[in-house]
Amino acid sequence: MEFVRAGGVLLIAAGIIGLVLSRLSGLLYASGTPTSAAGYLQLFSQHQFLASLDWLLWIVGDLWLIPASIAVYLALRGTRRLVAVAGTVLSLGYVIFDTCVTELDSLRIVRLAQSYAGATTDQLRAVHVALASGSVAALPILTFLSFTIGAAGWLLWSLLMTKTFFGRWSAVFGVIVNVMGILGGVGAIVQGTPLYLLGLFTIFGAIFTALWFILIGTQLYRHGTRLLRGAAS
Repeated sequence: MEFVRAGGVLLIAAGIIGLVLSRLSGLLYASGTPTSAAGYLQLFSQHQFLASLDWLLWIVGDLWLIPASIAVYLALRGTRRLVAVAGTVLSLGYVIFDTCVTELDSLRIVRLAQSYAGATTDQLRAVHVALASGSVAALPILTFLSFTIGAAGWLLWSLLMTKTFFGRWSAVFGVIVNVMGILGGVGAIVQGTPLYLLGLFTIFGAIFTALWFILIGTQLYRHGTRLLRGAAS
């Protein structure tokens, strides 16, 4: 049961990282989200430390969700096992996709921005913009997939929580924040349309998902502690 407690701690840590990332994103994109490859390179080249730190924390938070997801599955498998498995597979799928695809795409832009900052001619800067164009163009669909894959899995978890130690309110909160996460993902691919306001769910959904992680991580840790005490008595 130490694994369950450890999973709770990592889920809390992932939630804290999520809150830090929300703040970092607010600082990084204080002037607005760029709409072009040149805009991203200019922004990231001016804030290289923030851009690199943002990318690094995303990777760390993602990786911590691997054992945390397995711990949540162990807590939920006594309800509807197939739904618990599906939710966990989607959660782990999010980690794999976000780490290996979305964040690597972002890393390419960050690295190009670092060399863009040292470009001394318009021709060199134009080359960097051309190289970054594909990665920037892919960002909306990759963001959509990352948000929706993860939120869909966590939504399935939420549906199972009412009959467990997590309780009704954690379940309700989970349903709300993960629906927001799915809508936020949709918002990433409808920019420039009347539905662009769905993008607000990207911001608030990320913050509330981080808070939900902290909540259920705390409950998971306490559950693991109770199991250890019961085994020792």
